[in-house]
Parts: sequence; structure tokens; C-alpha cells
Amino acid sequence: MSKNKYTGTINIGLQKGYTGEYYTKAEYVAYIQNWQLERSADHQLMFSPGIYEFDFVCGNLTEKHLAIRFINYPGSVVKKKKHFRKTVTALAGLLAKTFSQNRVLIEYSDQNILLESTDGYDKKSGRKK
Repeated sequence: MSKNKYTGTINIGLQKGYTGEYYTKAEYVAYIQNWQLERSADHQLMFSPGIYEFDFVCGNLTEKHLAIRFINYPGSVVKKKKHFRKTVTALAGLLAKTFSQNRVLIEYSDQNILLESTDGYDKKSGRKK
């Protein structure tokens, strides 16, 4: 049984940038499965998430998002928190770039990290993009 209880959740939008068009959960799942297969081919530890859809509510906006939750699964234990976080954070960056996301929030038990790549303003909210 693992004593290293690391968890990390990537919160990421489904909307393609600010276009009003949406990716599907299945597209994210397929990307993560390919990422897992590449890792296993290199004999790296398997990171297997639970993926949940939710509505992110901020003021007058409600946006479709995914929560991609990773745990330090006892069958494939990551011994160092630094390695666990580096892997989850790197995947969040890949997902953000691949799926045209300006912001991605990663929640760890003791820290939240916001990855941002923005230009201009979101016309819908008036907030900086």
C-alpha cells in the first residue's frame, strides 16, 4: 500500500478558444490515452485519471469544463511528489496547447497553479484573455 497520497486535478475548458465551438470529452480521452500509450512504450509509470464534466460558473458566464483527476495509484506508485507534479503539470500544458485553451487550473492538495497563454480580451466577459 502506498503512503504517498498525491493527487492533482487539471481543470480545462471544452470551448475551442473563444469561438463558441466545443471539443468533446471523447477527444480529450483519446488524447490522454495516446499520451498514456507513449509513456508505457517508454516504460514510464502509468498515470490514469478519472475524467468528469462540470459547469464552471464565474459571474455571468457558465462554461463547460473537464476535471481530469489523478491519484498516486497504488499499482503504479510515484515515489516523489516532484515527479508526480511535474508529469501532471506537463500534461496540462500539452492539453492547453492541443485544445486551444488560454487558461488551465491545476489543483494540488496544497497549491493551485494557473497556466496562462493569453492575448487580448474575451468579448463575452470583457476580461483579459
